[in-house]
Amino acid sequence: TEVRDLLRQATEARQYTLVLRLQRVLLYDPAVGEPDKAKIMANLLSENSLPYASAAILELIVDEALKRGQQDLAVKAAQTMIDDFTETDAALSARMLLARIAADEGDYAIAVGHLTIVREVFASSPEAAEALMQLGDIHFKHREFDEADEAYNDILGVKEWRSLWPAALY
Repeated sequence: TEVRDLLRQATEARQYTLVLRLQRVLLYDPAVGEPDKAKIMANLLSENSLPYASAAILELIVDEALKRGQQDLAVKAAQTMIDDFTETDAALSARMLLARIAADEGDYAIAVGHLTIVREVFASSPEAAEALMQLGDIHFKHREFDEADEAYNDILGVKEWRSLWPAALY
């Protein structure tokens, strides 16, 4: 097909960003068989892909790496997303993921750092409400009641976040 020809040319020319994009296109091509899709995905799920990946490809890498239990690769891809696509929706989801992983691993300082950035940079997003809720929960868990109360009260101050009000009031 034409895409495969372009992929060969891009590979020969060492145009790695284009190679990754064309591979992603092939993943969604119904004419491409499952064995070929598995090879393409294996190539994408490599640390070597990260410096050349677009935001969409990085999101694909994060999702697939998590599905396959490759958390280290998912974390590196999420960090690359933050580094390369700062203050975009891709960075927002990456920060939320890294905050969740850090909190799950007990690294609350890193979790609080990511959640604070989400709260400040993406203040009007629904994720900001989620970040505030998680911040409140972390502070509450560490018996930092004033900080927890402040986070919960910030949620109560936004009408669009009323679905979280019951949890914030609890």
